[in-house]
Amino acid sequence: MRATAIAATLTAATGGLLGLVGLLGWVAHPARGDVDLDGLPGETLDLRALTADRAELLDPAAALPRTHLHDRDALAALLDREQTCGPPVPVPPSLARLAAWVDLRCAGDLPDTAWLLAGDTMHPMGRSWAALAAEAGLDPATVAPHLHATERAGTLGTLGEHALAALLDASPAIDAGSHVLVRHPGPWRILPTYTAVPTAVADRALASRGLRRADCPEPLCVEPLPRPSWPVAAMTVGWAALGLALLGLAVRWRAERSREASRRAFVLTTLTHELRTPVTAMDLAIEALRDEVDALSEPGRHALGRLLDQQSRLRRTLASTAAYVGLLERAPRIEPLDDVGAWLAARLDLEVEHTGDRRFATDPDWLALAVDNLVANAFVHGAEPVRVTSRITGDRLVVAVSDAGSLPGDVDLDGLTAPFQRGGSSDGLGLGLALVSRVARALGGGLEVRRDPTTFILTVRSAR
Repeated sequence: MRATAIAATLTAATGGLLGLVGLLGWVAHPARGDVDLDGLPGETLDLRALTADRAELLDPAAALPRTHLHDRDALAALLDREQTCGPPVPVPPSLARLAAWVDLRCAGDLPDTAWLLAGDTMHPMGRSWAALAAEAGLDPATVAPHLHATERAGTLGTLGEHALAALLDASPAIDAGSHVLVRHPGPWRILPTYTAVPTAVADRALASRGLRRADCPEPLCVEPLPRPSWPVAAMTVGWAALGLALLGLAVRWRAERSREASRRAFVLTTLTHELRTPVTAMDLAIEALRDEVDALSEPGRHALGRLLDQQSRLRRTLASTAAYVGLLERAPRIEPLDDVGAWLAARLDLEVEHTGDRRFATDPDWLALAVDNLVANAFVHGAEPVRVTSRITGDRLVVAVSDAGSLPGDVDLDGLTAPFQRGGSSDGLGLGLALVSRVARALGGGLEVRRDPTTFILTVRSAR
């Protein structure tokens, strides 16, 4: 094994040196910046008309909950009245728009175009008033210009955060994944008109000029197409050798990780199995004591209460460990969910705000395990109200669980999802968020943590 590592290291060094020689011989540098793609066919996006001249409808940050900007008690009272139509409640000026909305809905009315244009565009929970009005029955054609970009169908609704931010900056050309957005010439620099050119069309136009799209932090970058020459050959051979060497080292490292994970799973499985019998015996003994509780002294009853608490904690620990080991040992079992929003609401016994398609193919048991842990974590370690939203975008399901709490500044967000990491008030093994993170990775997604308010964002990819 040591000889293999030495050989891989020498191969990597040789490949890196050969690649460096090729790189020094490559004299053509990528040409980054604006590129002229005017005149190409595509869908016209008149941002002023599409947004009724309101840039907020393109701002990705506007679609995030903004409950932290308002008085929590007043907001909670208004949201409760929105559901129950109870008597009016006093509200601060910052929530006057929400109060007007609640009055309309409780009166059985719907807003008109003038109301939608009269003030801010977004509900404090992160959805547009127009989307809420459409759900209540307002004509889709009336609300269409007032929807946030993330709530729309068509090309505009498929754009990611970076593309929307570039639209707000009126960038001349934007690489939006499936399309390249090209700004029309004209005097308007704010909310201009764009042409959404299909990527294949834009790539052909660039290739005819000896260019191709390149990855970079800018909205759109181009670089020259590769030219056959000895530097390219040298770099190809060198980087290939380096890659093979690094791949060998990575395979060896992964094998070591796999063996270590197997050993850890074996130990956890053995411990969990061996502890079940004594725990069951303890349950029987405790039940016998409970039957005689009236005969116990006051200190004895207190001691029995503490014993019951510790027994419950031990059972929770065994359940968490068994679930974690189960994730280590089995592959996903994919089933279609016909209505994700309804499934989540029934599972959690909470109101779930869902947008996008309803059908989604995943492992329901794993998804339930992940969402249950996130919601339980919010109720135990966060602050109410706990809010659950979900949306399906393309082949991804995004579930966000937020609460009114705030993580301390010294908390390591990455460390929260590591196994056996416990908070100061936790009495478990610290496997809850580790389970969620592992489920997310196994289902082709990930887990993101945000502060102010505390929000855990679970992303999984559809298996079909």
